[in-house]
Amino acid sequence: MGIKIKKKTSSDEPEVLEGEIDGEGFDNDVDALPEEDEVAVVLPAFTGGKKRSVLEDNPKVIFAGVAVVALLVVAGFGVVEFLESQRLEASKSLNPAFQAYLLEVEGSPSLEPLKQRENLKLPTLHADEETKWKAVYDASSAATSTDVKDAAKLMKAASAVHLDKHEEAATIYADVAKSPELEPSLKLAAELGQVNAHASAEEWDKALEALARAEAGGEDIAKLLRYQRARLLEASGKVKEAKELYHEIIESEPTNIYKADIERRLAIL
Repeated sequence: MGIKIKKKTSSDEPEVLEGEIDGEGFDNDVDALPEEDEVAVVLPAFTGGKKRSVLEDNPKVIFAGVAVVALLVVAGFGVVEFLESQRLEASKSLNPAFQAYLLEVEGSPSLEPLKQRENLKLPTLHADEETKWKAVYDASSAATSTDVKDAAKLMKAASAVHLDKHEEAATIYADVAKSPELEPSLKLAAELGQVNAHASAEEWDKALEALARAEAGGEDIAKLLRYQRARLLEASGKVKEAKELYHEIIESEPTNIYKADIERRLAIL
């Protein structure tokens, strides 16, 4: 079953800080990969803190805004959307992890609009990013033996990446990817999660190997992942191969969503 992407209209919109997570507003009627011009998606805050924008904030991590539906689940990017629409109807076991994820960190800029509202009492906040991700890690760990175990493991792996437990994260992703009952979208998510974990640790060869496994999922997927392959090649020092792939991308897809970044990179390589 596919996942319907919900575009975020403003980066200044505050996140929900309280209330029951019931899946309202999420659909699950998309069964195909999106067109590339439809996936300039702002990833949820589950990418978190300094790792939120891998293109600008953290060059060690390659995957942010990748144009693949399933990637919204990678490293927890879209576990919230996926579970709210499909799994939490049957189980509330991940609610503690969701609540820990939704709760903001002290000093977060996204809290400013809320602080200006009269008579709005903010909940107790996380002291820092590490505290937040440790809470998500612990809560998702407790759900890894439930009927949402695969998604719980993805959330645990996501948290492990944020806590710099890269080897553990890669191992969890590999375990999820081998699950015989895994849905195709989650399998791809787990495979790309391995890439993310290895790239976060600057293990470029392992990241490229994991990416190759994801690309084997089909021609469309491989095409959508070309930019990420080029970034990995560049990061691993294979600049010539990276440049060739960058040129291939913008020549074959003049409207590619990464065109501006590719042109900037080509200018300095």
